[in-house]
Amino acid sequence: MPYINTLITVAALAASALAVPTQAGTGFSVTQVAGVGQPLRGARAIAHAHLKHGRDVPTEVARAAKAQQSGSAAAIPDQSNATWLTPVTIGTPGVTLQLQFDTGSSDLWVFSDQMPDDMLGSVPYYSPAGSSTSKLQQGKTFNVTYGDGDNASGIVYTDKVVIGGVTAAELPVEAATSVSASILKNGGYSGLLGLGLPKGNQCQPERCEIFTEKEKSAFPAKVFCADLKNGAPGTFDFGYIDSSKYQGNIVYTDVHSTGEGDWTINMNGYSVNGVVTKGETKVIPDTGTTLMLLPSTIVSNYYASVAGSSLSSTAGGYVFPCDATLPDFGVVIKGTTFTVPGAIIANGGGTGSQDANGNDLCMGNLQVAGGADATALLGDAFLTSVYVVYDVGKTRVGFAAKSSS
Repeated sequence: MPYINTLITVAALAASALAVPTQAGTGFSVTQVAGVGQPLRGARAIAHAHLKHGRDVPTEVARAAKAQQSGSAAAIPDQSNATWLTPVTIGTPGVTLQLQFDTGSSDLWVFSDQMPDDMLGSVPYYSPAGSSTSKLQQGKTFNVTYGDGDNASGIVYTDKVVIGGVTAAELPVEAATSVSASILKNGGYSGLLGLGLPKGNQCQPERCEIFTEKEKSAFPAKVFCADLKNGAPGTFDFGYIDSSKYQGNIVYTDVHSTGEGDWTINMNGYSVNGVVTKGETKVIPDTGTTLMLLPSTIVSNYYASVAGSSLSSTAGGYVFPCDATLPDFGVVIKGTTFTVPGAIIANGGGTGSQDANGNDLCMGNLQVAGGADATALLGDAFLTSVYVVYDVGKTRVGFAAKSSS
């Protein structure tokens, strides 16, 4: 499940004024608003990323995540950042829900009145019985699992869904009947809109049609783009590429044909302190993951340049003194290096522990992906540094440097 960071309510209300979609030709753009809730950081963020993509969680990460969730180990967030959500309207009459847009999954699931009252809390939810356009899909269910065993399950309806300038009639809406306590604890959002590939959908006994699949014929260009920000609302553009948001050329790379519903591509190398190391790594550019999770060789080479850093079994990942200055990290795609500032990698939150010298320890937003065969993830730590084009029509992903304006 996508991470939820803390931000004060005043900021969320101010950002909500930015939710009005803007048109570009016959495409449209939606601007994020600030979510309010508890953060998912440290080992829990690592565990979430593993389970979300169907991987076993490494033993030490699982142990650290369990300790963090139980309260026996702390993970201190960076209070300056937030999860950024996007408004989606469902049903007739419509109810507007703030959802996480997630390119690492393929389900549209939402809180609903099918859940027990004590689960719903104060966030808006979907009421199928209150919508004249809802239709129950008999026998169809969903069950999605995320980090630490977080999960949501329920039944499936079709209904009218409005995102920005496009209305999708009879789009499958997965109405939760139960969600795990840790999802409820995060708060501040009403579900998730998966923007992965259709094959990744988790409906049973057969998959559900997803938004980008159903509505791509309505877009002038069969693309959607992510212009995410660090500490500010970003935008998702559907049906067009906004040339004002990037500079230079867009570098495209094809999605692997063997992918299991993910936007899996090749990363062709990396750089630390300006030194490029070539090598192929399968990665998923995932807007629903906080971290960059890469092979152990890459991650250990990066932290070797950070004084006082170490791989901590207690924390479940690499830690470093919180006052350290981390180097930039470069991701090489088709010969072009896209740089992630060291300050963004350092922004993974405190561990609540200290080293032998009394220095407070923090976790980085670059951690190990797991086993040798695990597909790596390029989450928001990377995606906030680039303009990303998800080309639905040609099944490829493009990257460009952000505009300097």
